[in-house]
Amino acid sequence: MADEKVLDIPAIDMTDAALAAKATRVQARKPKIRAKKASPKRNATRPATPRKRDGSIGRATYEAVNKLIADGATTKQAAFAAYGKQTKTQPGTVAANYYRVARAEGAAKPRKRRVTARSGASRASVASAQLNRRSRATRSAGSDLDATLSALVSSIEDLASALKQEQAETAELRRRLNGLRSLV
Repeated sequence: MADEKVLDIPAIDMTDAALAAKATRVQARKPKIRAKKASPKRNATRPATPRKRDGSIGRATYEAVNKLIADGATTKQAAFAAYGKQTKTQPGTVAANYYRVARAEGAAKPRKRRVTARSGASRASVASAQLNRRSRATRSAGSDLDATLSALVSSIEDLASALKQEQAETAELRRRLNGLRSLV
């Protein structure tokens, strides 16, 4: 038995004293959390109130701005600025709330999306979609089967004449090549 190898592995100490010592080491590494100072932007006279999430602010904004522009002398931009000054909010926030409610009620048109640049593949798909729309329009014109068949026949005739012309050009080029080979 004396010849057996013995592994010398330290045991894991799971006693309460060891766990308490580890907890104090972890606490020592954590940064101390400081109390936040009051923001200088926050109005000291107005207490912080929880925000409403029921849409009442947007509806109130929409109604107030509509009252301001009802006479026709005030522009929407000026009304946004005036209502923003009353409620101590930015004119952009007022405008966003106004148009959000206006779109929901159908009073304002949705914004137009910007057209982005298209790659070659998407240009081809757009071209094929336009071709499909055109062909649908001609189909709905009445004689859709006759028009399709006549277009198909004319396309096949054009293809056949192009192939005949290509064969004639190829034969001419071969004749010239053979003439050059005989000279060399």
